[in-house]
Amino acid sequence: MNSKLKKILIVLGIVLLVGFYGYNYIMHGGARDIQLEESAFVVSSNDIKNEFTKNIDEATKKYLNKTIEISGLISNIKDSIVTIDETIFCKMISFKNVKENKDKITIKGRLVGFDDLLGEIKLDECNIKTN
Repeated sequence: MNSKLKKILIVLGIVLLVGFYGYNYIMHGGARDIQLEESAFVVSSNDIKNEFTKNIDEATKKYLNKTIEISGLISNIKDSIVTIDETIFCKMISFKNVKENKDKITIKGRLVGFDDLLGEIKLDECNIKTN
């Protein structure tokens, strides 16, 4: 095998390895496990509602895409959504230990947005906080 062919095979091998690891990083490396992250904020449902009511931009800047814990009363359970105090919508990962309506609950999740038209705070990747 001549040296030119060896160089081409080495470069091709490096390109394939970089491509493989790049693909895996993009597809799987950036995923967050919200339940393993430490909560950036621990708030009551009334406190966070008041912050968004007073200043949407400031509250959005503060909470958006952060892991938070919110405590309040369950007002509705439907499909994979638990609603706290009728304004905080939590898309649940699992329904283990979900309580009945009107029970106090603490949910840990990622705040993904605020719907100012309906006055709803939205979280995803939620789970019941047990400890």
